[in-house]
Amino acid sequence: MLEPLVIAYVGDEHRGLDLIQALDQRLRRPVHLLTTDAAELDGLLTETVVDAVVCGMIESDGLQTVVDAVGAHDPEIPVCDLSGYVAVVPEAVSLYKIYPGESRSEAVDTLVGNVLGSSTRRETHEPRTLGQYLALDSEWIVTDWDPRLASWTGATPEQAVGSSLWELLPSWEDAEIGRLCHTVADDRESQTTAVYHDPVSRWFDLRVIPLEAGGIECFFRDVTDHRESELGGATFENMLERITDAFFALDNEDRFVLLNSDAEQILDVDAEAVTGVRFWDAFPAAMSSRFYREFTEAMQSQEPTSFEERYRPRDQWFEVNAYPSEDGLSVFLRDITEQVELQQKLVHDSLDAVEETVPGAGEFVADVRTSVDEQYEAVLEAHEEFFATVTDNAEASADSVEELTEEYVASLDEQLDMVSESHEELEEQTIDAVDGLQEQVEDVQTQVEDMQARVQDVSAKAAESLEA
Repeated sequence: MLEPLVIAYVGDEHRGLDLIQALDQRLRRPVHLLTTDAAELDGLLTETVVDAVVCGMIESDGLQTVVDAVGAHDPEIPVCDLSGYVAVVPEAVSLYKIYPGESRSEAVDTLVGNVLGSSTRRETHEPRTLGQYLALDSEWIVTDWDPRLASWTGATPEQAVGSSLWELLPSWEDAEIGRLCHTVADDRESQTTAVYHDPVSRWFDLRVIPLEAGGIECFFRDVTDHRESELGGATFENMLERITDAFFALDNEDRFVLLNSDAEQILDVDAEAVTGVRFWDAFPAAMSSRFYREFTEAMQSQEPTSFEERYRPRDQWFEVNAYPSEDGLSVFLRDITEQVELQQKLVHDSLDAVEETVPGAGEFVADVRTSVDEQYEAVLEAHEEFFATVTDNAEASADSVEELTEEYVASLDEQLDMVSESHEELEEQTIDAVDGLQEQVEDVQTQVEDMQARVQDVSAKAAESLEA
């Protein structure tokens, strides 16, 4: 997901929170609210990195305490005040007054612009998106603006948020960037294309995605170096097609951003149709598999992961290699269903051979197979129970559903490990039995060879006697 905003709210939590609610509704990124009082703010700033401090209806001495605490810890943290009182503000601290008559939308724009543009946030919160990001509402008003865009547009978040995009950057509207934005806004279908922006002489891979609530969001990837390299001007999409495995990329909201043609084929999806769709919405059954746990752990630890997993609805086995970054998750996928089925066939053939030739093995193999089947049934029952619980609690919060999912996946992993151990035990004992059978066959072959040698020796002696 996009990097969240962390807001410290000072004052009565039941008053002034309409500003925070408006902020949460306006942004595409999450807002984390930490409520405190003026006396405790000093300790909060010591323990936590915050993006802004909002003062609700507090007294003048409380406002002064807030300003002093911010000045002592990090003067670059913007402070927004709704109290209306006056304080002695250190020169390095930025205090923004929001007056009772000011509209909440204007207040939100002021807050967002100053938070996203603060030097503290630029230094400690590198934006986590697939490229430089901006969001627009249905009236072409900027609602979110990646600070990195300032390097080539000249517009900071403070200048951009709350402004009309076409007034902020009038040259864009008649350029390829503007035409693509208008097309997606009208057709409500995501598009990706390579654009050359003449004012800065840079190539960008631009992805424009419609938002459900109206408006659009744009991701810019600077690919100038690739364009000018020995790759001969190949676009990012062309390079994707050179990858031999299926490949797809997810952003930090787990949404599809890129897929190559092999990924479209192996997942049986259309790239345009799933772009902007969360992976778990496109493949809901994957939430009850290792996909969810491995992808989540990879993003949290920022460590790559490799695993094999079966996607039950399609009865397909996949070999998965996932590589996390600050931008999202890059996933390489191979369909290994044929290899797994071949391996299973070899095991079953070996079991059949053991049952037919080794005395007493039939009962042992049947017991193990029954045990494995019972454990699989337990896994399926747990699977059905989990989704029944989620369905019964359809109005539960996203956090509670996610917590329930994580608990279920942990339980499912434990049961699958038990099944896997049973399979391994069966395979090991089957191999031992087959090895024993092979030794018996080799012993018989040796005995037959000895007997043939003796017969030949007797026959030779008999022939000598007859000649004599």
